Amino acid sequence: MQKFTHLNPEQRYQIEVLNKDGYTQTKIVAIVAAYKRTIRRELKRNTGKRDRHSKAYSADVAIHRTQERHRLKRKNIRFTEPLKAQARIWLEQDKLSPELISAQWARLGQ
Repeated sequence: MQKFTHLNPEQRYQIEVLNKDGYTQTKIVAIVAAYKRTIRRELKRNTGKRDRHSKAYSADVAIHRTQERHRLKRKNIRFTEPLKAQARIWLEQDKLSPELISAQWARLGQ
């Protein structure tokens, strides 16, 4: 199975410079050492559609948009409020250690 890696800021700056210099996506792939689909998606997703960024790829804008997408994406929260309340009760009233609480949840399938 193939391991997925994100583009790092250095690669995004390389893409910006190479794209401005008129390199094709295939040549950018060879220089940046990423997959062709990754470069295609990066350019499509982060190329400006209007305003002063129209039809221009900017690494700074791409980095900002990526951080914003990661910040807004849904997260799988396993330690929910009811579990927190139950843990507080077990800690304070039953005097269970965190390890015992974890074992108790594992036994209960939570």
